[in-house]
Parts: sequence; structure tokens; C-alpha cells
Amino acid sequence: MRLPPSRSLAAIVGCYLIGALVVGIQQGVIIHENTFAIFRASYAHLVHGLDLYAAYPREHRDLYKYSPTFALLMAPFAWLPFAPALVLWNVASAGLLAVVIARLLPPGAAATALAIAFLEMVGALQYSQTNTAIAALIIAAFLALEADRPTRAGAWLALGAAVKIFPLTGLLLAVPRQRTTRTVVAAGLVLSILALVPLLVTEPHTLLAQYRSWHAITAGETASYEVARGAHAWGLNGGAMQAVRVWCGVSWPNWPIQLVGTALLVLPVLLGRRLWSDAAYRIGLLASVLMYVVLFNHRAEAPSYVIAMTGVGIWYVTSDRSPTRTALVLIAVGVVSLASSELVPHAIRRDVVERYAFKTAPVLAIWLVLQVELLLRIRRAGARPALAANPSDRQPGPEPVPALPR
Repeated sequence: MRLPPSRSLAAIVGCYLIGALVVGIQQGVIIHENTFAIFRASYAHLVHGLDLYAAYPREHRDLYKYSPTFALLMAPFAWLPFAPALVLWNVASAGLLAVVIARLLPPGAAATALAIAFLEMVGALQYSQTNTAIAALIIAAFLALEADRPTRAGAWLALGAAVKIFPLTGLLLAVPRQRTTRTVVAAGLVLSILALVPLLVTEPHTLLAQYRSWHAITAGETASYEVARGAHAWGLNGGAMQAVRVWCGVSWPNWPIQLVGTALLVLPVLLGRRLWSDAAYRIGLLASVLMYVVLFNHRAEAPSYVIAMTGVGIWYVTSDRSPTRTALVLIAVGVVSLASSELVPHAIRRDVVERYAFKTAPVLAIWLVLQVELLLRIRRAGARPALAANPSDRQPGPEPVPALPR
């Protein structure tokens, strides 16, 4: 028996919360997950004036690589015992993503989109990563723009950028709403405030030293990526840039592929001025941005793909249904999520899925299809390039998000 849309949505949201709870217990009680240990320890290091980016082998493996602001934001989780803090972290991340998707889409469509991203969400939480929350913040910014609240949208993007810089790509979503300047200014102001907020618990000269140390470790990590690129290392992540290097057997730098990807991302915005009042067009841009920030991020990791698969889900439920689209989504779930999970033998994951960058391929294919669809939509509407368009061409009163196909 088919469940009503509202019950389907309630069921998948319940799965999100239960999955987050189970992963939190598994990683917090049985395993004592290392990434979350790094996050928690960063708050104490910040408060005591210790170098956030130094090695602390007695506390955790690997290094802290996020901003001083993020260390301060971890305060509530640092005060709680490890396992309850990790459960709260996971439930909050999963719950936030479920809430924004439920606000973005009608119940049935929201349930389907959440189901498409579910396995990647669980995988991201198993690494205690921030990517689930980052996806939610980008969508929250889009919802704020749709409600004509550009300042709030800028604040959400700034909060995401205080964790990872790429959420600022979401500023592109302000262009069709003609709220670009206000959104950019709000994002800049909030981000500046967030950068200084650690002064509540540390001295100015110490915070400056933290930022210098963060820059040094980030530069060193970028250099290590370049060495790996030159050696044709295949066991790394790195989005479309690394995939192209693996597939073509070349040692190209990142920037030419990133430049092409950025041009393809921006092109529908520049050419589609007459469609700026079209809700389906705007939500297509949201799906595009969610996939782009993973595909063209040279530091993208496997847990980052929860952001991309959220974009895939939004694209699928807001597009006309067709066997081709359904096949693409099923392939994406199978390759991106299932083939990268423990359900597949480690040797196959390592020597096939990782070696040949298969995790990137389905998402890249869907993103290219989406970009072509946006451009064809513009062509059918008879849109002119933005530079040649008259501002009066824009229709007043944009429709609410989104007009979904049935």
C-alpha cells in the first residue's frame, strides 16, 4: 500500500533521525570517532591559547583544519560527554537537512529527495563530517532568498563559510532575485563578525597567530595535493579535476577544469534573465550549485557527496519524470552510495571505485544534463543575454518555490 505524501515524509524524516542516532551510538560508544574528537578538542585548545593546528597525538590522530570560529562553535559539544555530544551532533545535522528539504518541497517530493540522499547522509555522519549541515545551510539561504530576506540568506552562507569557504558559491542564487548586493554585504559583515567572535575566549595576538597557523597548514595541504597530482596518485579525492586526470591519464592543474565548470555554472544565470521569475528555473540553479561545490572542489572528499546527492535529489523531483532521469538517479545511488559502502568488498572499492573515480562520474553526468536542461529552457523561452536585456523584461511577483511536475 502506498503511503500518503505526508506519511512518506514523516517516515523518511524518522529514518534520518534514527540513522543519526544509531551512527552516533556506534561512533561515540564503540569506536570513539577520531574526527569528532578533533572537533571537540579544538575548543579547549582555543580557550587555553594552544595552537589549534599543531599535532596532539595523545588526544587524536590527524590535525585540525577548520577555522578558529568553528572551534568556538564546538563549545556546546565540548562541554558534554563524548557519546551524548556525538549523538547530538549527528541528530542536529541530519535533522537540519530534513527540515530545510521539507520546507523547500511538497511532502511527497521532499520524501523522495531525502531518500536519494539518505545513504550519503549516513556515510557523512559516520565520519562526523560537517557536510550534511553545510548542505542544509545552502538550502536555508535559498529559502531566505525566496522569502525576500537577503540579509538572512547572507548570514546563513556566512555561517557555512566560517566552516568551509565553498558555501559562498550560494551567493550566485541571489542574482535572479536581484538581491545580490544586499546578500553579499550581509555575508561579508556576518563573516567578519564570525572571524572575530573567538576574541570572546582568546587574546587578539593569539587569535592572529591562530589564523597564521591555519593559513600555513592550508597552504601545505594545497602543496601536498599538487605533489599527488604530479605523481598520478589515484587513491585521493578531488572532484572532477582528479577524475579527469585519472580517466585521461594526464597531470593537469585544477584551475582549467574549475574555470570551465564555473563558466558552465554561471552561464544559465547570465543568459536566463527572462526566467528569473520562474521558480522551476531558480530551484534548478540551487541543485546545480549543490553539485558544483563538490564536483569542482579540489579538496572534496567522499563524505562531501552528501551535498551533491542532495542536489541530485532536488533535481530529480523537480524535473519531468522520464526513464532516462530515473536511470541516472538509480545509477548515482548505486555507484556513489552503495558501491562506496561496506556492502562492497574493500578490494573492489579500492581498486575499482576509488582508483577510477567512479564516485564522481554519475554526479558529473547529472550536473551536465542539468546545465543543458537550463540552457534549453532559456532557449525555449527566447531569453536574451543579460547584457542585452532590459530590466523591465523581468516579470513582477515571482512565484513561490517550486512548481513541481506531477
